[in-house]
Amino acid sequence: MDASLALHQQQGDAMASEVPEVIFIDNPHAPEVHTTGHAGLYMHMDNVHVTLGAGRVNHITSPGPINHVVVGRFVMPALAALELAKQIQQMLENPGGPSQAPSPASPLH
Repeated sequence: MDASLALHQQQGDAMASEVPEVIFIDNPHAPEVHTTGHAGLYMHMDNVHVTLGAGRVNHITSPGPINHVVVGRFVMPALAALELAKQIQQMLENPGGPSQAPSPASPLH
C-alpha cells in the first residue's frame, strides 16, 4: 500500500470514530398544535406514527355538531418516542418539578 493511501485510510478511520456534537437550535416560528387527544398510532419500520385529533364545532347548523378532526401527524424513532413517554410520565407524576431537556445522547434520528 502506498503512503498516500495509508494516510487517507488513517484519516478516514479517525473521522469515523469521532462523533460530532449535536447542537440544539430553537425556532420560535415552529408551528404549535393544540390537540385534545390522538386519533390513532402505529409502528412501522421502527418508527412510531401518531395522528393527533381535536374536537371542532361545525357552525353550519345551530347547535353545531362537534367533529373529531385530524390536526396533525408526527413520526419519530421508537427509542425517541420511548424517551418522550418516560419524560411525560415523570412530568405528570411531579407537576411543577424541574423540566428536563433531552440529553445529548438522546437519539435524534
